Amino acid sequence: MVLRKRPSPVLLASLFLLACVSCAAAEPADEQEAQLLYSRADDVVTNIRESDYSYAYIQFYWRRAQANIDRVLRVYPDTAIGRKLAAGELKLGVFELDYFRERLLPRLEEKRLAAFDAVNCAIFLYNRDRPGIDPAKTAAFESIVEVLSAQRRWSEALGFPLLNEDRGLLIATVFRVAARLDNSPLVAELIASTTPAEQTRLWPILGEAYALVGRPRSDITALLNDHPGEDVRLAVLSGMVEREIRIQRAAALRLPPSDEIRTAHYTLKSLDVRDDIESVARTFFPTPNSAAAALVERYRASQGNRPSASAAPVAHAAFIDHAADLEKFEELEGYAASQSLPRIVAETLIQAYHRAGRIADGSAVQARLVSSRVLSADEAELAAFRGRIESSEVPLTVRPLTFSSLPIQDPCVLAVALMEWSLTPNRSIRGAAPWDSIVYRFQPGFENLPLPDSQEVGEAAATERPY
Repeated sequence: MVLRKRPSPVLLASLFLLACVSCAAAEPADEQEAQLLYSRADDVVTNIRESDYSYAYIQFYWRRAQANIDRVLRVYPDTAIGRKLAAGELKLGVFELDYFRERLLPRLEEKRLAAFDAVNCAIFLYNRDRPGIDPAKTAAFESIVEVLSAQRRWSEALGFPLLNEDRGLLIATVFRVAARLDNSPLVAELIASTTPAEQTRLWPILGEAYALVGRPRSDITALLNDHPGEDVRLAVLSGMVEREIRIQRAAALRLPPSDEIRTAHYTLKSLDVRDDIESVARTFFPTPNSAAAALVERYRASQGNRPSASAAPVAHAAFIDHAADLEKFEELEGYAASQSLPRIVAETLIQAYHRAGRIADGSAVQARLVSSRVLSADEAELAAFRGRIESSEVPLTVRPLTFSSLPIQDPCVLAVALMEWSLTPNRSIRGAAPWDSIVYRFQPGFENLPLPDSQEVGEAAATERPY
């Protein structure tokens, strides 16, 4: 039998007294820890301001601040700081605690995602409060889908949220990129997944792509045998004209020899495949056709033949590009002085001056065309930006404020500029990514925020990820 000795009353009293002393000693430490956690959280929210840092950086520290508050409420609820936090008597910076957790942190997550990359930022701009649809929003939609497709993000492009009536535009945009990339399996899949009525929109796109990128002309003949419509023939002729202009332009500019010519929207391959434009036009359209005639005029003008006053606007635009490439700006004085140019001619003129690095001249023409209402301020600024991203004289290097400082007011027009830049083969960034400053410009601050649509999403946004 094991005999157990009971502790003496004196020992029990001593242990109880020691526990009381330890608790008494621990209370000030708890108060200090709770105060330290809150002070650090408040300092972070107060001093890390939105306009000075990236949203990813802000989110990292502001979530840590929320984690500090959660720890005080969970571990030190009986401290003075804990009781004040539970009663809502303290704030984080200027924000009420519940507002910070339930509304601000979810919005911060949205901003961080919007500033993640160029495509996310363009989608953010596209989704700015803007009811209905208009040409600028349609252009932004096409640009975003084109970039997603060019990045081979086909499922994201095809899954882009849109109204049912926009499905044809979505399919056509993805199909154009797939055809220009010569992605035959996807081309076949898209054709098979569309109705016969929808396919009538795809055959011209396919014909233009075949002609543009340099597919064997026997493929074009086979396509035209199956789909001999005027719209398909016009598209093929348009692709041939564009291809010839690009090849001849590269030769005129004495660009380094290459087996391909890269542009923002397509790459010309098999450069030995050439077309006699005027002969093809006569073959395709033995009887006069105004659209085909305009394409031939464009081709002739691109070779330096000044178009007549009554020529198609695309011909005048081609002549402007040719003269600017050869630095014959004296031949553009008549266009520059005009107060009434077709839109495509006005945009090409502004673009040509900026592409050549003649910023002062281009800005003067731009101001004149805007004041005479030939172009809106946003349209003119977009044309100038297009010239800048194409310029080899003054190459554009994107910096943190490059896009946010563009004087473009319509977020959808800025989205187009952003997407077109992201497609250029010579894009360059120096310094921090520019997306944060764009988000800050179009959605600054955290005041008067609604609750997130989903409580689960809001809770996830407010919770610090484990490390």
